[in-house]
Amino acid sequence: MAYVYWQYVNIGIKQEEYIARAEEYVKKALTLDSESLQAHTVLGAILIAFRGNQRNGVRHLKKALASNPEDPMPLLQLAVTYIQAIGKLSLAAPLVQRILHIDPLNSIGHLCEAALVLYEGKYELALEASRRAYQIDPKNPISQFYYSWILAYNKKIEEALSGIDQMEKGSPDVSAKLGLLLKYGLLKDKEKAFQVMTPDFQKTCKRDPEWSHYVGVMLSLLDARKEALDWLENAVNHGLINYPALKHDAFLANIRGEPRFQKLMERVKYEWEHFEV
Repeated sequence: MAYVYWQYVNIGIKQEEYIARAEEYVKKALTLDSESLQAHTVLGAILIAFRGNQRNGVRHLKKALASNPEDPMPLLQLAVTYIQAIGKLSLAAPLVQRILHIDPLNSIGHLCEAALVLYEGKYELALEASRRAYQIDPKNPISQFYYSWILAYNKKIEEALSGIDQMEKGSPDVSAKLGLLLKYGLLKDKEKAFQVMTPDFQKTCKRDPEWSHYVGVMLSLLDARKEALDWLENAVNHGLINYPALKHDAFLANIRGEPRFQKLMERVKYEWEHFEV
């Protein structure tokens, strides 16, 4: 139940009330079984995605893995955290390989494989892995968004736009709306881009370091520099310290020379280098 409530919030369908419910059910689960692998996994995900507490979140995920090192759920959560929020790619790589060995048809595992090289600026390799994820689960908004996003990094703009247009119309999933934001960023259509950013969409993304990061990237692509920096600073304030991603991202070229961005990078680099795992 905790995982269900967490996922409702994670994909942007519900708001803070469901975070509280997720935490309530996690507490009940841990009262019944203080060593519950599932409870520690979900608690870790809550702390990382919604509370900006990466260190304690990682501790709970590691505790879950200590119970069963082959369980795909905490493996995925920890790998995603190392890749997306923390940027510790060398720590994520063996986890991703273990996921792909245990569950080779899990599309998110292949997206993790794509992100490992994406954040090093190796866009062609990222495209191969994201294509595999898309082929495994072509109706999944997350697979659709990432595949289109990485197509755009590879300058396959028409294919990226076509992929976005195939995404489910009116989907409440935040990934679908990020796809639209990417589309209008590529088309340089600020008016339509800001129409996508409804109050609920912004609320969903502002509390989550990963989603905030993506919005900042899309707005930089749109050349909305102030807004892009606002979102990236919000991502960092919520726990994002992914120095490799911010350093290599081609879509951040518009703001890389901005004093605010350079100051933010100093902070991110320090926290990334001093993150204790």
